[in-house]
This record gives sequence, structure tokens and C-alpha cells, in this order.
Amino acid sequence: MKNTNQNNGPSQRQLRVGEQIRHIIAETLTRGHFRDVHLIDHAANITVTEVRPAPDLKQATAYVISLGGQDMDLLLPALNNDAHFIQSLVDICKNANARNQYCFNGDNKIICPKINNKCICQ
Repeated sequence: MKNTNQNNGPSQRQLRVGEQIRHIIAETLTRGHFRDVHLIDHAANITVTEVRPAPDLKQATAYVISLGGQDMDLLLPALNNDAHFIQSLVDICKNANARNQYCFNGDNKIICPKINNKCICQ
């Protein structure tokens, strides 16, 4: 049986796993147990908009934004530096045997809305 979903976007399993990871990361950010000063001060103001897992589910990219889009240049490196801590919490909550890798990117879709595929902020 052929997999017909290869070019049609993420599978249902990827979407479900991504949503589970998003909830766990958001809960972790709410607690605020981090080493980085920027995350300690601003973690509660970060929104996880989407998590896109790879097809093998071993890697995922989390798209985040802070309230008002402020301090993203400081928060993204801080999140990526503490990604190992977040990875371990996600793996514990999911009862995962394998160690997954996560990276964090800013979500530009919220900062700059588009009309007819053109950014209206420019």
C-alpha cells in the first residue's frame, strides 16, 4: 500500500504529536524553571504558536513569539540554549524512550500579517 500523504503536508500523527509537544512546552514555559536570565524574566510571556515535527518524529521545530514581539532577539538564543532542558521535560511527559531534538524559531506570521501574500508591515 502506497503512502499517498508524502506531498500533501504533515500526517495526522505528526499533527497530533506536534500539538502534544506544543502543550508540554507551553506548560514548561509557564513554570519558568530555567537558568537563563532572559527566560526566567520573560518565559511566561512567550506563546508557542506551532510545533512541526519531522516525518520520523525525532526532530521538531517550535515556533514561538513573545507578547508584542519584543525581545525576540534575546529570547530565541536563550530558548535554543536551554533546549536540552525542555527536551528532557517533553520526553518525560511523553514517556519517550528516544531522545528527541527541538529547535526554536520566531513565528513571523503573527508579527507581520500578509494580504495577498504580501507583508503589510513594510
